[in-house]
Amino acid sequence: MLCLGTSQLSAQEILTSLTTNEAIQHNPQASFSKKTRSLSLPFIDDFSYKGPYPDGTKWMDNKVFINNTFGVDMPTQGVATFDALNEFGLSYHPTTNVSVFKADSLTSQKITMGSYSAADSVYMSFYIQPQGNGFMPELLDSMKLLFLDANGNWQQVWGRGGIPLQNFSHIMLRIDSSIYFHNDFQFRFINLASPNTNDDVWNLDYVKIAANRTRLDTVLNDIAFAKAPSFLLAEYTSMPYRHFINNTTTELAANFNNTVQNNYKVTQTVGVNLLASELNTNTTLQTDIVNLNVPWGLPADAVYNSYAISYNPPNPNDNVTIQHKYFYNKLNASENTKNDTIVQKNVFANYFAYDDGSNEKAYYLLGMPNAPASTAVAFHLNQADTIRGLAIRFANQVPSGEGKLFTINLYQSLGATTQDQKEIHHQDFYKVRYTGDLESFTTYKFDSAIALAAGTYYIGTTQAPNSGADSIYFGFDANTAANANHFFYNVDGYWTPSLVSGTTMLRPIVGSNFTPTSIQTTTLQPAVQVYPNPCNNHLRLQNNCNATNYCILDVAGNTMQCNPINNQKIDVQTLPSGQYFLQLYNNQDNTLQHTSFIKQ
Repeated sequence: MLCLGTSQLSAQEILTSLTTNEAIQHNPQASFSKKTRSLSLPFIDDFSYKGPYPDGTKWMDNKVFINNTFGVDMPTQGVATFDALNEFGLSYHPTTNVSVFKADSLTSQKITMGSYSAADSVYMSFYIQPQGNGFMPELLDSMKLLFLDANGNWQQVWGRGGIPLQNFSHIMLRIDSSIYFHNDFQFRFINLASPNTNDDVWNLDYVKIAANRTRLDTVLNDIAFAKAPSFLLAEYTSMPYRHFINNTTTELAANFNNTVQNNYKVTQTVGVNLLASELNTNTTLQTDIVNLNVPWGLPADAVYNSYAISYNPPNPNDNVTIQHKYFYNKLNASENTKNDTIVQKNVFANYFAYDDGSNEKAYYLLGMPNAPASTAVAFHLNQADTIRGLAIRFANQVPSGEGKLFTINLYQSLGATTQDQKEIHHQDFYKVRYTGDLESFTTYKFDSAIALAAGTYYIGTTQAPNSGADSIYFGFDANTAANANHFFYNVDGYWTPSLVSGTTMLRPIVGSNFTPTSIQTTTLQPAVQVYPNPCNNHLRLQNNCNATNYCILDVAGNTMQCNPINNQKIDVQTLPSGQYFLQLYNNQDNTLQHTSFIKQ
């Protein structure tokens, strides 16, 4: 296993950087439409739009990632994230043996500057932050800004080396050299990153070039929404509507909020409006306004009390989306209006979710020798229901985890140890797959629905003992914090609450039947012969058995061990005496064989 940008937070829980960007890879609607044109001053872009690519009317290339999740305490909503992933969401692969290489770039359209001179006091300003919700750029990594001079040469005018997380810095640069006052002027940001890693994250915000500025002109004269608003629900980011409406008192958050940043130089009073709507019928559920006095340069939260929701969908299992739209009127005619509106969609679907749908990091378990590695996420049913399966956001890894085997386990309770846990159901031989639905989640379905009474349950994954370097990487959301209260892991026989801040992205699926992510069907083959049976230390397979992996289950259905098959022989020395079931799986042709044996 190659660990990329790894941060070890505990002995067994590991956070590492992403090797792909699924928001780009799995977004077929995303496109970059460059519209070559000459721009005039002022030039302003605060990246307060959906993305994932930059505005093609202002920028020539699309290598950076426009998002609202990688920045920490942003001046405005939306940042341009520079990392070591290209415009296709894949890692750069430099062919030269270098310590750093040119990774992402962001190049402006041509700007007509020929009519200006140093006397016009033209300044460029921008905000920059290393690391954000990703991993820090290393000492040899850097961020650079270049200007295109009148001779067609790129000149570096600013740079910063890799450093750990800091607040956004506001950079002011005076453009006073005559070589930059021409009508084909351009500027370009470039990050230098380390090969084969994606721990070199920089966030860029609010780029502005204008005349008649001074070095003290650090004021943007703009009120802006910053980070994403909070969700309507107290614990979940999404849940089935029938469970929500069954117990709104518990499930509704006491209040919800958005964050407003004052980029004026004086305290500003702004009325922040809320329009809450049910989108299926376009029904208004609530309107409200909060009047804020926002100090200069500081964020303030507009807080709204929760409101009664009594909407009844046509079918209890229907999806429902309640949208919160926040907006305010601009304070002056020249204010940037793109950041004056922000929307939060509260989705009620067939799953329980604690994450916001974005993964900024990857999470995996460092397994212990001779012990399985298990995860479990808690969820609560407010009424009886059927559980159908599990949605998982996988994070790509090097080498690829595609096809790795795991078990999905459903528990009544976890207890302190593996022996104390009360398992309801498990199903083996699921395979990792990256191309999924549910916003890049891969969905897995049980062979049959399992009826559950109202109450709290746990669902998760188990990898075979000695998986070691074969650990599965899960998507990890850095903007929510459910792991501490709802996520557990077990690598040594003991269930332990997660110690990492964030949310590992597993979502239990309940209710109506659904179509899982398309994965090759496993074919059940006739029983295979094993010998000796009964056995003492080893089982041998018949010569024509082409299985690549095996799992042994006890008569209660508990998985005792799972491993690759070596030389048609299976070691059973550590099993207690008794009867067992043997499942044999072939990775190449997706066939499953089964039999039973007795250990003496």
